[in-house]
Amino acid sequence: MKDTKTLSLLYAIDKLVENTKNKVVGGRKKLMKIMFLINHYDFKTKKLVPDGLLDFNFIIYYHGPFSFEVMNSLQLLKREGLVNESPMYVITITH
Repeated sequence: MKDTKTLSLLYAIDKLVENTKNKVVGGRKKLMKIMFLINHYDFKTKKLVPDGLLDFNFIIYYHGPFSFEVMNSLQLLKREGLVNESPMYVITITH
């Protein structure tokens, strides 16, 4: 059974690829940055807020925000066959 965080990641990936021709999200770095913004951007104030909407924890890493929780959820989705990731870390959805 997938937890709420994993389901929110799957939903975000699905929405990101919905209007793309080849159903590609992009790479891990892009996915992390998008999930960070979904988690911490307040559309009302148009500012970043410390308390996240999805409750993912992020750290500052080499290429920007990184969440071990997002990475763990991505690995779970890959194991369940719901998303694919190429050797170049390009993420696609399988349905």
